[in-house]
Amino acid sequence: MDQIVEELYRLYDRFCTMPSPVLQTPSVKRFYDELVALLATPLTDREVQAIIARIPFKQDLTHRHAMLHLMSEKKVAESYLSGDIEDLFESTWFDKLLPDVLKAQAEQWKALGLDFSKDDKKIAMLGGGALPQSQIHFSTYSGSPVTCIDRDEEVVSLLSGVLKKLNREDLPVIRGSGDQMDYSAFDLVVVAAMVEGKSRVVQRIRETSQAKICIRNPAGLHQLMREPISIHEVEAFGYRLMGQSRQGNSISMVFELR
Repeated sequence: MDQIVEELYRLYDRFCTMPSPVLQTPSVKRFYDELVALLATPLTDREVQAIIARIPFKQDLTHRHAMLHLMSEKKVAESYLSGDIEDLFESTWFDKLLPDVLKAQAEQWKALGLDFSKDDKKIAMLGGGALPQSQIHFSTYSGSPVTCIDRDEEVVSLLSGVLKKLNREDLPVIRGSGDQMDYSAFDLVVVAAMVEGKSRVVQRIRETSQAKICIRNPAGLHQLMREPISIHEVEAFGYRLMGQSRQGNSISMVFELR
């Protein structure tokens, strides 16, 4: 564990010296792949928590990681809208496993008996970002319209433009903060792994709707780069866990009201 902690310090120091990093920069992508490989080290839950307890820069690392993805996705969206990228789905996946993760997510919903293709069921995806891959894939796999909600004004503008160019204006985009939205129109709310303030978001969903919740929670050392929420925290708002499954570097947890 000492070696992992030392590597985390080294990589964090490199991260802090990068001016406006984006994943399209080869040196940044190499750094990011190295970091992700380290975070994928097989560890027990006790070992993971012991390592996290020794990382005083966890909050800053989470913020820097979120900004890295935000700026990288914005750059891809801008390149697609300007015509520099012709096929948005060909080579713009930062995580090559994401298509499989999204398909597994929809399969999990089906295995839990959730059918969103009937009775005009609606799904909200909180924190979708500037690229619509997740939004489109969830809509395709579930057979339900998926509304993307994001608090960043530029993200909403770029995503709307991308969906228009893709002729997918049937997929709505709303600008809003997750802990202030009214979720009464939705049957399921998907909370992305990089959403901050997950506890406040769950509380708001509970206050405004009867919707089920699907939270993508970071697994293992990925908790250093994405904010986790425990099953106990969600259950404290009156939910019960329907099921959970590991998908890539995250754990999908599905809850319904008791």
